[in-house]
Amino acid sequence: MNFGEPVLESINLFRYYERLETFELREEHAVTLADIAEKMFTGSRHARTILKQMNELNWIAWIPRVGRNQRSTLIRQFDRAEVKCAIALEWIQETKYDRALEFLDYDQAVFEQLLKQTSGAQITEGRVNVQLTYNR
Repeated sequence: MNFGEPVLESINLFRYYERLETFELREEHAVTLADIAEKMFTGSRHARTILKQMNELNWIAWIPRVGRNQRSTLIRQFDRAEVKCAIALEWIQETKYDRALEFLDYDQAVFEQLLKQTSGAQITEGRVNVQLTYNR
């Protein structure tokens, strides 16, 4: 597997998620797969794959119904910022700090909060002190 693939995959999946923002957060929406595919600017098969991935990551709840033109249930679980932080947190845990900070649009406050969650960082006199663990 190419080193850049998982990062690119996360970014692309996030771009598709952004296209679902017209659906109210934490509310059930009865939609067809064709409706979703149209919103995502992709085909139905690819939309199904994307929805499955988002469902596995718990970004959405997707309850498909069998049959052509049947209305399935879509529930967006998290807002855009929460999903963005989840992706950045994953990269921070993989020590891809530069990618995480860039993905967060260089928002140092959010980056700092995520670092605290993963590395035991503390702020002392306006400076961030990071405690990193490593195998000996």
